[in-house]
Amino acid sequence: MDEEGGIARASKILLAVEIVSPGSRRMDHKTKHTEYADAGIRHFWILDLQRPVSLVACHLTEEFGYQDAPTATGTFTTTDPFPVTLNIDRLTIEGTRSEAEFDGAHPL
Repeated sequence: MDEEGGIARASKILLAVEIVSPGSRRMDHKTKHTEYADAGIRHFWILDLQRPVSLVACHLTEEFGYQDAPTATGTFTTTDPFPVTLNIDRLTIEGTRSEAEFDGAHPL
């Protein structure tokens, strides 16, 4: 949040992560890709939870908008915008424990 009314400017956002919805795949991959680039968000990740679970890391360039890294599955490792390693398959309930192990209650 900045001092100008408590609203964060898009250009100050370090990373936006979009979780793809089955009904809005085109919007998540195309429209938001363009909108976030136009807003100046430097890093944009597209996380698709459909099997195989995947992540596309997009980095904003001065000249060409977002440059997309190859689609990652399994493990995703990066140092930009910060160092992180994600086991992408474990980002869903199915990737961690069976639903039965949650006794019918989801942790979300």
